[in-house]
Amino acid sequence: MNIARLQRIDPEEKAAAMMRSPLGRAVATIAAGSRMSARELAVPETSIWLCVEASDDIEVWNAVRDEIRTFLEREAPKHEGFLHEILAQPSVSWWFEPMDRERQVWVSRDGSPPSADSLVAPSEPPTRWERYALKPTRWLFTSTQIGDISPMAAAIDFGVGDLRMGNKKPPYAVWRMNVDESARIFEIHSPSDWHRLCIEYPAEGNSGRHAGNEPDFSRDAGKLVPDWSKVAHDWDAVHLSFGGYLTSEQVRVESEHGWTYHWAWDHEGTLWLRWMFDGYERLEDYQPERSGRHHFDYSLFFAVMDSGELSDAVSRGSLSPLTLYRRRD
Repeated sequence: MNIARLQRIDPEEKAAAMMRSPLGRAVATIAAGSRMSARELAVPETSIWLCVEASDDIEVWNAVRDEIRTFLEREAPKHEGFLHEILAQPSVSWWFEPMDRERQVWVSRDGSPPSADSLVAPSEPPTRWERYALKPTRWLFTSTQIGDISPMAAAIDFGVGDLRMGNKKPPYAVWRMNVDESARIFEIHSPSDWHRLCIEYPAEGNSGRHAGNEPDFSRDAGKLVPDWSKVAHDWDAVHLSFGGYLTSEQVRVESEHGWTYHWAWDHEGTLWLRWMFDGYERLEDYQPERSGRHHFDYSLFFAVMDSGELSDAVSRGSLSPLTLYRRRD
């Protein structure tokens, strides 16, 4: 284990950062309800599945989003000490690490291999959809292989956010991507890093949708998003670390320049703006049942239900929990 890596993580500082994020709060609360030790939860494969569970629970279009967020704002601070214990474990050193160029994998949604033709460097101001989704129209995501799994593979298998649509069923075809050593990577390890990206390469963030169809549920003036054509002048890719995802998802940051709100990347990963690979190699197909797939016993939905904080419509049974919350297998 690289001691220099361990010294980069200040457990108290990172726990506080996660407590400012809905995703971080969900991770802390589910972890505390899992009846697992900090050491067990810090095992990379387990922490990936913990994050996947939490991501699904705080998804912005969840019908009980507001109730879950209110519950987490009250309950999660009780578990900050336990989160601190998890972050103090040596096995979480990778959470806030820069992109590992030797372990980038791409998971195919339909079984087809990666293609350089599918990735075109952005050259125009962002479209309405790009302002909304915070991605170029044509993109490629890789993720970091950890043991037999990657955060991307787990998110696809679980169906987090838009990843629940358009994917074939497992096993999933996986390729290791050989990253060119000259690739320039912008790193995001915190909400302020995302804010800085948007300030340095700004585009006006209002996508033109109604407030109820904006992921931040706001039409406030001054919102900034990246202009990917400007980003691509200086960078080949943007890496959102695992810790960056845990601290940045659905977090609003404000400054004199404007405000930003990161969402919808759904997992640790690298968003590539141009093809920067020397080649790729097919790995063994990803089989969820052989990867240590773990579903946690603790459910935020049912915790909120037990707290009596669900909306009247849900409490009266007008909306079935089966339609609001995807039960575990």
